[in-house]
Amino acid sequence: MTTSLVGLVGVEAARAAEDCGTATYYDTGDVTSSGDPFDPGALTAASSYIPNGTLVVVRNVDRGTEVTVEVNDYNPGDGIIDVTPAVMEALDPGGDNLSLDVCLYY
Repeated sequence: MTTSLVGLVGVEAARAAEDCGTATYYDTGDVTSSGDPFDPGALTAASSYIPNGTLVVVRNVDRGTEVTVEVNDYNPGDGIIDVTPAVMEALDPGGDNLSLDVCLYY
C-alpha cells in the first residue's frame, strides 16, 4: 500500500490554522447569546464572527496544548475568541489565565 502525496497534503490542509491571535478570558454573564446558561467550568467560548454551535480547536501557540470548545456566545471584544476559565486553565495550566496567543482550527 502506498501513501499518496495528495493524501498527505489533505491532512496538512485540515490542520491549517483558520485564525491566529489573542484569546482572552471571560467570566461574566448569566445567559449566553445562544440561550445557554453561562458556565465558567464548561469548555465553551465567545466569538464575534464564528457562529454559535461551531466546534473550534483552540491551540496555545507557546505550549502546544489544545482544547476543543463550542462557541455559544457573542464576543464584542478585540480578541479573536473569549474563553471560559476552564478553557484557559486547560490551555495554560498554572498560567495567569488572562490572555494567550492562540490559533483556531474549525
